Amino acid sequence: MLEPNDNIASPTMLHDEPGSLTASFTTTPVGAEWAPVNCVATWIEDEAGNHVKTISRWCQVRNQHLVAWQAKAGLNDVDGVSGASRPDHAATVTATWNLKDKLGNVQSDGEFRVRMETTDGNSTTQGQNWQGSFAFTKGTVTASLNPTDPGAHYANVNLAYAPNGLGTESVDGAICPAGDEDYFQINVTRAGTTIELSLTFEAPGATFNLRLLNAGGTAIAQRAGDTGALHVEAANLPVGTYYGLVSAQGTGTFDLAATVSVRSNAPETRAGRGTSMLDGARTSGDAQSPSS
Repeated sequence: MLEPNDNIASPTMLHDEPGSLTASFTTTPVGAEWAPVNCVATWIEDEAGNHVKTISRWCQVRNQHLVAWQAKAGLNDVDGVSGASRPDHAATVTATWNLKDKLGNVQSDGEFRVRMETTDGNSTTQGQNWQGSFAFTKGTVTASLNPTDPGAHYANVNLAYAPNGLGTESVDGAICPAGDEDYFQINVTRAGTTIELSLTFEAPGATFNLRLLNAGGTAIAQRAGDTGALHVEAANLPVGTYYGLVSAQGTGTFDLAATVSVRSNAPETRAGRGTSMLDGARTSGDAQSPSS
C-alpha cells in the first residue's frame, strides 16, 4: 500500500465538470404590436415540470410579457440574461446548460425538457405567446437531437448533449532522477472513468518511467522511454484513488511537464492536484480546467 509521505500530497479538487446541453433554434414572429422586435426565454424543466434553471433570456425590461417563463421561474429569476430584446428573428438562439440547477447542484440523470417562449407584444396570458418544449435524457450517452416543433414556431432545433467534460491538470517542474519517485494523486468519483497520463521531458542520456497505480500501489498501466514523450492510459476504472508515478534513471536534474486527463461516460469526474518536495526543489500541479 502507498502511504502518505513527502512525495504524496493530499488531494484537492481540480474541478467539477458535469458536462453540458446546448440548445439552438430559430424563432418566428408571433405578430403582435412590437414585431419584429421580440423577447425569447429558454429554460430547463425536470420530468415533473419543475423549473430547474433559466439558460438564456433575450429580454431585460419586458420580462412580464414572457408569461409562461415567469410562471415557472418566478418574479426574481436573474439567470440566463443574454441581452436586450432582439430586433428581429434573423439570429439563431443558442443557450447552454451546465447540468446544474440555479443553486449550482449537479442534477441526477433522468428526463428533462428544454422549454422556450417567444413574445413580441404586451402579452398577459401564455396563450398569446409561442412556446416550445423538447425532451431529452440526461444520462451516460452523448446525443445530438433534431426534434421538430409541431406548432412550427421554432425551427432548426438542435439539442447537443455531452455527459461530462474533460478534466486536465498540468504539473511542471524538475525531477531528480537518482532514485527519486514523484507521485501525484487522482481521485475518481464515478465508475467508468478513463485516466490518461502524458509526460514530456528533455533528458539526454536518461530513461523515464511513467506509471498509473491503483490505491494499493500496483501498476495498471506503464511505459518507459528516452524519446522525450511518454503516454499511458487506463479505461473503465472503478471509483477510487489512483496515483501517477514519474521516475527516472540517470544523473542530474531534468525539466519535465506532466499532464493528467480524466474523462468518463458518467456525469461527473473529479481529479486531484499533488505537490511534492524533490531534494529541495518543489513541483506543483496548477488546476487548468474548462469553464462550466
